[in-house]
Amino acid sequence: NNAQSGANHNSASPRQGGNNPAGGKEVHRDTEASFTQQVPQYVGIEGSRGSAGTASIPSYASFSVERAHDGELQPLCFTENAKHIWTGGAEKVIKCWDVNTGKQVVRLPCSNGAPLSLHSAGEVLAVGCSDSTVRVFETSRFRDRCQLTGHNEKVTTAILSADAYKVYSTSTDRTIKKWAVSREQMENTIMCVSGCNDISALHDKLVSAHHDGCVRIWDCRDCKEAGEIKSVHDKAIASVRWIGEGMMVASMGRDDTIRISDIRTMKVLHTIRDHSLRVVSNMQRFDVSSDGRYLSVGAINGNLLFYSVDGASLVAGTFNTPKMISSAHAGPIMNVVWHPEGKGVATVGSDKKLVYWR
Repeated sequence: NNAQSGANHNSASPRQGGNNPAGGKEVHRDTEASFTQQVPQYVGIEGSRGSAGTASIPSYASFSVERAHDGELQPLCFTENAKHIWTGGAEKVIKCWDVNTGKQVVRLPCSNGAPLSLHSAGEVLAVGCSDSTVRVFETSRFRDRCQLTGHNEKVTTAILSADAYKVYSTSTDRTIKKWAVSREQMENTIMCVSGCNDISALHDKLVSAHHDGCVRIWDCRDCKEAGEIKSVHDKAIASVRWIGEGMMVASMGRDDTIRISDIRTMKVLHTIRDHSLRVVSNMQRFDVSSDGRYLSVGAINGNLLFYSVDGASLVAGTFNTPKMISSAHAGPIMNVVWHPEGKGVATVGSDKKLVYWR
């Protein structure tokens, strides 16, 4: 558990894209945005700094870790108390980083499989692994708590309920499973008609992203299907997230679009396109801030895109003016995660770099 300092504290001025709104409700920017140098500051779409719990768009790299892992780096998450960032690498280890300093706090082995998914709630960390298992760790003591077995193929996503009593996992074996953490037992199995790449939980609802381009809603209590939004994407859906209090969901597909759907009408409301948005993997992830104000996604060129997706912005059509910040990444950003209180985002890329933006 030797702590290491691999962080590069970056005070370079950020570069932010200009405003170039597209007409209508479909966003598509065909040309590179012009960049201007700015001093490090919080720059939100509405120009407000934002208070605790209110998300604001970051504008500079607080720290970066040049080679966070020896192997391919993809999953990451914040702990619920926002003191640490966890990452996982293909060398079959997970690492914990201090949010304020960027220093490595601990390095833990991850059984026989590479970590593909990380999610934290309370003092618990769930890890979906390539060896078909879900590993559960205690983040306060940095120790392995249990291993959940039952999937037949790699676990692409494992998430915890808000109280950390349950784990929901999805696998390339076309199942979604519900687990009781305290009893280390599987409670329910959902057999999916199409492969599932990602899931997201909110209150008593679960939303899943599928290979057939459909988004499905499930009741967390009995694991019964509560609805289906058909043909949301033309190709497989890689990632899905709830927006705000759960009236809308956002999904990102291999058709290089992000679509926002209403679960009350089960219809797609808006489509977001960008010339730099390329979904190159089923494991690629975007994120929505916990207050439902902003959606953040990594671009193929290493830049970060931010969209205002709160209800007022969607109705007014102002969501189609993205903010862009020039990233510290040398290649595609594979995963973006918002700080639990909206104080910036963490990103990992194909360059094996971890960056925390504030």
